[in-house]
Amino acid sequence: MQAVGIIVGIVIALLQLRDLGKTRKADLLMELYATYRTKDFNRDYMEILHHSWKDVFDWIEVRDGWPIAKNLQMASIWLSVLLYFEGVGVLLNRKMIDIALVDDLLSSEILLLWEKMGPAVKALRVRTNLPQLYEHFEHLYEKMKRRDQELSGQQRESSEHRKEIETDCGLAHAD
Repeated sequence: MQAVGIIVGIVIALLQLRDLGKTRKADLLMELYATYRTKDFNRDYMEILHHSWKDVFDWIEVRDGWPIAKNLQMASIWLSVLLYFEGVGVLLNRKMIDIALVDDLLSSEILLLWEKMGPAVKALRVRTNLPQLYEHFEHLYEKMKRRDQELSGQQRESSEHRKEIETDCGLAHAD
């Protein structure tokens, strides 16, 4: 009987540890989301989305392989936003946060921002000979894009299935 009690105790402890891991991941993501919700971060994010530049080298130059700011304000805005999403990408790659939670909270922002900044980042990688520059943000974008496509496919399948059921049950709506 004592062995059963020990086994039950171990099972309960393992379940609690599993739940603790999930809670820590959610807490970490909410901490990241708290940064995202600040006025300063949102101002920087919107500045990047609405800023029109011919290319990144309008405000950054490369000397001896290193990027140097010509426009310190724009460079610091760019850097703070890129580093934020780079950090989210690192945490996702290391499985410290869950992709479903990232998707729920940040997917649109990730997709919009990389599509705006991606070409400039790639040009900066070439000019600085730093191919790993913001690689985790790019991987984050690729994962979100792939997930978005997968979920869109599932929604289309679900929608088609629902129409079939409605038709079979005589509930189809006239378009």
